[in-house]
Amino acid sequence: MMIDWLTVVIPMKHPRIHNGHTQKISKDGELLWSVSSSQQFAGSFESSIAVKSNQLTECLQYGEMLYFSGNPTKFLQGHNVVGSLDMNMLVERTLDQIARALDFQVDHFTRHRIRCGNYYLKRVDINCMFELPSLSDVRAFIDAASVKFRTRHGRCTVTKGTFYIGKNSKRWSFKGYSKFDEIMKGEKGHRLPVELFNSPLVPFVENKLRLELVLRAPELKKITDDNNPTARQVLSLGLETIFNDYLRRIDMSANVSLKDEQLLKLPRKVQGTYALWKQGFDVRSVLANGTFYRHKDALQEFDIDISLPFDGEHTASNVVPMVRILEAQPVAIPSNLRKYIIH
Repeated sequence: MMIDWLTVVIPMKHPRIHNGHTQKISKDGELLWSVSSSQQFAGSFESSIAVKSNQLTECLQYGEMLYFSGNPTKFLQGHNVVGSLDMNMLVERTLDQIARALDFQVDHFTRHRIRCGNYYLKRVDINCMFELPSLSDVRAFIDAASVKFRTRHGRCTVTKGTFYIGKNSKRWSFKGYSKFDEIMKGEKGHRLPVELFNSPLVPFVENKLRLELVLRAPELKKITDDNNPTARQVLSLGLETIFNDYLRRIDMSANVSLKDEQLLKLPRKVQGTYALWKQGFDVRSVLANGTFYRHKDALQEFDIDISLPFDGEHTASNVVPMVRILEAQPVAIPSNLRKYIIH
């Protein structure tokens, strides 16, 4: 489990970050509102963070509130295959990068404030990975979820291999996708940096399902019962507890068919025959005589005899409730991947 996006406001005096304004003018020429425009700051890698100053001093040289929004994990370490759940550490490290870019120092009082979580939280994305038997099973889960998952938001919507629940909600939403497909075939900004293609990160995510919870400002206000929630209030509820609470709101009573390990080892031409035989069908009666014996010979190399009835339940053992897949503990980060995580 890790944090994948943060929008925060940190009370601290700092040199003004000026990148113009967005204004709305009435037809009579009256200024209705004016909002400072964010400036993009690149980290050590390609990912960037949007930063701006709020509550300017009268001389307009300093800001009293520093706002930033983006993916601190990618900003700091160059990828978000694995990452940290330590929100305060991510905020402090990100602020240090911004301070270096703007040539100012983060004072000790601000640093202590961040470590205590005494800054304002406007959005947080929490994601968790679950292990399935294979990449094809991850894709099967996503396909099934796209038509079977539902919440009070209604049914899922699907875009480019990702299913969304509450995609346009101003409060909270869920999405699920294959992290392997994203880093290997995703759009620019999602692909894994070239220098990491030969790292153990790639084989690690091949059979992983990534689920991501997005909590926006109105929902954060609701769960903290505060109109200006702080990170400390949200962290006191427990990020894992919050994630699991929202996950339970999804109706996952439907089933999904996952390929069993034996099936994955078989030649593609006999997989269908094996699947029918395992479900209790007399495959001799549905296959041409020549095909039956060719498939029988091929399967006997794997100690499978389709001339005999399947010795087991006639219901497919690989058809399981979707919720059962997610009842397992989230994937632990292997020790050989810890060096790829910011600490």
